[in-house]
Amino acid sequence: MKIIDAAYHPDHSNLDILKDLEQGNSDVVVLRNFLNPDEIRDLLQVFHNYNQYYQVYDGYIGFPRPFDHIPRNPQQDYDSETKAYLQNMKHNNIGERFQAKLKTLSQSYHLQFNDSSRQITHSKTWSSMRELALGKGYFEIHCGRLFQDWNKDYFDFFSGKADIDTQFAFLIVLQRPETDCDIEIFDLTWQNCDTKINKDFLQLKSGEKLRVQNIPSEKVVLMEGDVLVFNEGDYWHLVPPFIGEKPRISFGGFMTKLKDNQNYLVWS
Repeated sequence: MKIIDAAYHPDHSNLDILKDLEQGNSDVVVLRNFLNPDEIRDLLQVFHNYNQYYQVYDGYIGFPRPFDHIPRNPQQDYDSETKAYLQNMKHNNIGERFQAKLKTLSQSYHLQFNDSSRQITHSKTWSSMRELALGKGYFEIHCGRLFQDWNKDYFDFFSGKADIDTQFAFLIVLQRPETDCDIEIFDLTWQNCDTKINKDFLQLKSGEKLRVQNIPSEKVVLMEGDVLVFNEGDYWHLVPPFIGEKPRISFGGFMTKLKDNQNYLVWS
């Protein structure tokens, strides 16, 4: 697993993270201080102004809801959630400012931000926010390509317009609890392992069963405002439970290459 950990300099014009990830020159990229304190504050304000939180499970709320919880029919509740979210992101041009900053991550590709107007996916936003509660909120081991079978209707629609096997994620922690690991990324890809038995065991394509705690991994520590971009589709990863006095609030989304080979769709 190839990891880049560096300071973010917005005046540098040589960043091409998407191309590096696509070509395998890197698998995990952490850019420190991607957001400044004022930008973090503005995004947290979006979070606190929102009043239509969707409870995914006890200990995890998202807004809007994650893509695997989007209903096909009817969609009134989801439409209301996304409308309120996007309206909050328009306040003081918050959404436009962060889109401009994300565009600095790639020189080779144009980023197209999902707003549902072209009906590329069933989802209608380019980003989302999540809050994980103390002692309850976490994500079991998974990788993006696992969801192609779990959410077949969503990805069958998406696959007509995009290379769904190319799925990169961006993640920014806005409010950080006490933890020695914000996300654990395992040195194991979908190409070698495509079966999750349960939260503790995976199975290689060869049939060998693997205990998750025995798989080599990188425990990534993110300070508030750092951005993580990685090959979320291929690499198995998890977010462990944490301790402290405040919940974990994060902001992020996904980037998937469109079939025109010139654009990446940013979606959530």
